[in-house]
Amino acid sequence: MDNGKFTLGARHVCHGEPPNPEEILSLIKCPDEPKISLKTGFGKYVGFDSGGCLIATADAIGDRERFGVVFQDGKSALLAHNGFFLSLAPDDDGYVYVSSKTAHANEIINIRTNTEKEGPVDWLTADDKKKAADCETAYAKMYQHSRVELKNKCISYNVADKSEVKRAQREGDLHETLLNRRAKLKSDKYC
Repeated sequence: MDNGKFTLGARHVCHGEPPNPEEILSLIKCPDEPKISLKTGFGKYVGFDSGGCLIATADAIGDRERFGVVFQDGKSALLAHNGFFLSLAPDDDGYVYVSSKTAHANEIINIRTNTEKEGPVDWLTADDKKKAADCETAYAKMYQHSRVELKNKCISYNVADKSEVKRAQREGDLHETLLNRRAKLKSDKYC
């Protein structure tokens, strides 16, 4: 009967040898949280029980199924929610525990992935990459909706110095600056 506990498998001695199916885990990470969760190929989440034994019996992610990956000096270790590191030194029964306060040789793990390494993601839209004047015009058209497209009237935007927009593009607060310039333009219109 499978109890969901983990034991160490046979060592892979050949370079490039693929892992066994039970050694493959899916990594799940929320974008707004630094911790990760691991899911087995059997649909269970990896966590630890009250004794610190590494188990995979949970159907959902809770605090015990979240781990922090700690990198230092080119090495990595898994830190559990209880403040202990995952130790690869098995107990007398051969089970793996989350039991070490510090990361030593038995707590260092090698994380492998089959995903292709990608460069940094560019989150800027095409409008944000335009020159300062074109960028401001594009956002003015976007916010003036049908007046620009249907009635073909002139769009109103701030023709003042664009150095503020250029600075905002460099520093990353472009949208805030454009909204402030638009609000000032509207307030000046009614003064």
